[in-house]
Amino acid sequence: MEEAPIRRPAYCSVRSFQEFLKRIQSVTAPRIVDRAYLRQLRVAENNEWALLSALKFLRIVDDRGRPAPAFRSLQTAEWRAALRSLVYEAYAELIEIGGESMSQEALRSFFALTASGSQAQNAARFFRKVLELTASGGGAEIAQPQHLRLVPAREQVTAADEVIRERIAGTPRGSDERVDRVLRMKEAALALIPSNRDSWPPADYQRVLSTVLEILKAIEPTA
Repeated sequence: MEEAPIRRPAYCSVRSFQEFLKRIQSVTAPRIVDRAYLRQLRVAENNEWALLSALKFLRIVDDRGRPAPAFRSLQTAEWRAALRSLVYEAYAELIEIGGESMSQEALRSFFALTASGSQAQNAARFFRKVLELTASGGGAEIAQPQHLRLVPAREQVTAADEVIRERIAGTPRGSDERVDRVLRMKEAALALIPSNRDSWPPADYQRVLSTVLEILKAIEPTA
């Protein structure tokens, strides 16, 4: 049985990603999103592979580059809600341990531990900026061509919005519930620690433990 490709956290330029979102507003979804297609859109020049990796990580396209249903959702007036749902799904593990409120250094530590040390800083920056982009008024607006514009749905609430609102709202302010939430987040962070390997030098495993400790320190009760 063929193993699914490993999805690496997105680390491309947020500007390239945002430009991609703008350009797809006026086109029909292609059969394949690949490097040649991105060149046609004139986005991520000389960095197409990094943008493709981000699109696959967020499940905007599948592992073969074929547009997923999310691609078309990002071409509508509700693109922010669609992107927000993709972000929460792709970064579920990080969101679970309080990634939204982590410092940039704690985020870097998380990505260094769970993905790539060389791209950890870029991955942390992408996560922070794209999360901001999903917020109302975050980043530049994406103008839609008239033939794609949908009837405003400001008073409508999607199922994805409800889930996200519940996550953002967190738990009630009761002290016991806040403590329980923090403990669950810390438990999830501790689960990131891999089993020690005989082939690992002690110093390497110590660095892993130190990274998890930094993440634990970043998890604080919601005021």
